[in-house]
Amino acid sequence: MKKILLSKKTLRTAGLFMLLLAFNSANAQLQKGFTPRYSETITGDFTMIANNVLSRHATNAYNGNGSNHDFSDNVFVDIDSDPTTFNSSSANLVNPSPGSSCMTIERVFLYWAAADKEYEVNGSGTIIAGTGGVEPSWNYNDIKLMLPGSSTYEPTITADEVIYRGRDDHFVNDPYICVKDITSWVQDLSDPFGTYQVANVKATEGQLLSHGGGRTGTSGGWQIVVVWQSPLMPQKHITLFDGYAHITSTENNFDITFDGFQTVPNGDVKANMVMGSLEGDKGISRDQLLILNTSNRWEPLSTPIRQSNNFFNSSITTHGSDFLDRIPASSNTLGYDASLFDLDNKNNSLITNNQTSATVRMTSDQEVYGLYLLGMAVEVYEPSLHSLDLYATPSDENPRTGEIVQIYLDVANTGNDNIRDLSFTTTVPEEMDFIGVEPLPYGEITYDFNTTTRVLTFNVADGLTDVTSAPYTIQYSVRVKDDAYFSSIPACTFNSESQTLATYMGEINMTQQVSNSSFTFDDCGIGNGDPTNIVIHITDVQAPVFAENLP
Repeated sequence: MKKILLSKKTLRTAGLFMLLLAFNSANAQLQKGFTPRYSETITGDFTMIANNVLSRHATNAYNGNGSNHDFSDNVFVDIDSDPTTFNSSSANLVNPSPGSSCMTIERVFLYWAAADKEYEVNGSGTIIAGTGGVEPSWNYNDIKLMLPGSSTYEPTITADEVIYRGRDDHFVNDPYICVKDITSWVQDLSDPFGTYQVANVKATEGQLLSHGGGRTGTSGGWQIVVVWQSPLMPQKHITLFDGYAHITSTENNFDITFDGFQTVPNGDVKANMVMGSLEGDKGISRDQLLILNTSNRWEPLSTPIRQSNNFFNSSITTHGSDFLDRIPASSNTLGYDASLFDLDNKNNSLITNNQTSATVRMTSDQEVYGLYLLGMAVEVYEPSLHSLDLYATPSDENPRTGEIVQIYLDVANTGNDNIRDLSFTTTVPEEMDFIGVEPLPYGEITYDFNTTTRVLTFNVADGLTDVTSAPYTIQYSVRVKDDAYFSSIPACTFNSESQTLATYMGEINMTQQVSNSSFTFDDCGIGNGDPTNIVIHITDVQAPVFAENLP
């Protein structure tokens, strides 16, 4: 009998890819190398919300064409009436899969980034950075967060990691980037969709002249990236990289190579990306985001809002449109960029079938900007054993000493690639003796039991676990040891745990994969990867010892 555990928590896939990340930073100021924050293959996707914290007015949207360096009096956005906050803005997260009852949140990352040059006035009274007053007394790696359904901020949040801080090096405009994993907070909400409000993102207000003397201008904002999954979605390999690369007209051509996936063998290859950066300007062009296409040429990417020669243009966009479900909803975010966009992969000209990597380049011959986040989700070809079920019948889940227990392993390939080189291994617990394997009618499964290591191995012939193959069950017997074995155990029951490990690869995607069996499953039927537990009832053969004389 299968056990089902209802849960709203997310399930991380058991199979992990090794992600090889290559950088070419010879011509870019790579202040912090990009590393994977998240790398998984799931039946899902990512989405994002974001907003800026510096604008022309505290509460009104700015929709002009000015660039952030055009102004010396930018102010903090501040939409709340809370005297403990010096800036605040909000954005709404909507359900990306409203028709799916099994949609779950996998991971949630909150980024905040800003130009944070220390406030300064020179000897002649000229403002170098700031407003001429005192900068906010606030730790740059702290923020305030208000979650959906709440009217108050959570206790102050401190970053899990400071990805980079420019003040440590007095670098240009002293940018910093922080990140916080807020997955558990969002998962604990009865409804994770609604308004997220972020406050006290430390930044330089007013004017900002860089350490080199140029008018760089103020910039800052926050971004929440949500990775979600649903059994109704195709499999995607999702990677999120963060770091900090400063691109200029003379220091550019910064490359990131996504690896560790294999695209579908035929048909349209679909992929989408997420990006976050500082200092891009609406009025300065010739900055580009390019991809090395299938003809080995650099192809500029674009969307209806982001032109191919001005991709980093001070805007917050999703799927080719301005993301306006936020307060304030400025179309010009004055030096802050965040975007979620689909690759326009007509005729598979950018990424093609059976492709295993993709290289993206950031460049410029006029504009200056700083990239801190780049992610890609690409549909992949992959087998899956994420519903591997190890269990005993109800009558066998609570055996007594000396009884024989039947163990079952249900196998089904839920992926889109045929499984090759499949083997299952499990270690028979010390408190049980291996009896034997029930007849394997398939004629294509062999087994071996090592009496020294107690490892039981099943090897499955290719073709039995294809995408179109029927699910099958492997059954074997164990015998619970006699009372004498448990004589030193004071309790009346003993919990015996077992788990099966599957190793395999795909027919097309030959990346080695590993899956663990599960005893419990979430409400969408996906295994939680936990050991199978059998409760052994021990017969009490020892006479009681009374603490005092009986009456």
